[in-house]
Amino acid sequence: MKRKIINKLYYVGYPLLRGIIYNVLGIVVEKLTRNSMHTSEITIDAPRAEVLKRLLDFENYPKYSSAVEELSVVERTAKSVRLKWKVNLEDALLQWEDMVTLPGSSSKVLFTSVSGDFDKYIRKIELRDEGSRTSLCTTTDIVFNLGLLNKVIGNIIKEKVVRINDNLLFKIKEIVERQR
Repeated sequence: MKRKIINKLYYVGYPLLRGIIYNVLGIVVEKLTRNSMHTSEITIDAPRAEVLKRLLDFENYPKYSSAVEELSVVERTAKSVRLKWKVNLEDALLQWEDMVTLPGSSSKVLFTSVSGDFDKYIRKIELRDEGSRTSLCTTTDIVFNLGLLNKVIGNIIKEKVVRINDNLLFKIKEIVERQR
């Protein structure tokens, strides 16, 4: 009798378990093959000079987002700024330092991590003149050193960091447009 029950469980339970495993593996494979780049665009009703001034006002970023616990300027030159970030991701604190390449005559601001919790963090913000308006086109690439879990857990963390960065830009848009 016991043997019949075990056999029945095996023949019914095994295909069910196998189906669950294949579904979970399918989700993992989808996450592993997801593109690591994130792009977004926001248009601000203000000229490029006004937008750039607010974009480079790093000292006020903590006022723009409660997730940015601390942001300090470590070093500033005519061509670059070194920033030290502390960002709260739902009670997990991320810390890193960026070297920000200032636009000069170009229309691009480039954030590149030089130390901290990211293996790679590159965020490019391109400012495009559209008459009296300015578009900010961003591309972000973030990689963590989490081994096999990098693509799964790393993507979740990346999405949160990208959301914080995009929200900073929306706050800059709000401030610039309100001051006009």
